Amino acid sequence: MMFQAIVAYYESPANQAMIITHVLSAITKLSYSNRSSCSIGTHLTEFQNDIHDLNDCGHQATEPWVKSTLCASVSTLNLLP
Repeated sequence: MMFQAIVAYYESPANQAMIITHVLSAITKLSYSNRSSCSIGTHLTEFQNDIHDLNDCGHQATEPWVKSTLCASVSTLNLLP
């Protein structure tokens, strides 16, 4: 009974909307530059996981949006020595 209540809550439209808002916020805050403390691989994995989270919530991200958001998350300033 308790498990069904938990599943019903997480599958509710209000919770799905909250998750989508949270993930979109995380994506907009995600940034990478040559001075970042993580590698580009880590950055790409985190970005990909966020996109998968959006898709799991039923918010299908379009390919042009994903590409432009990814490009915007990588800073090209100071990449040359």
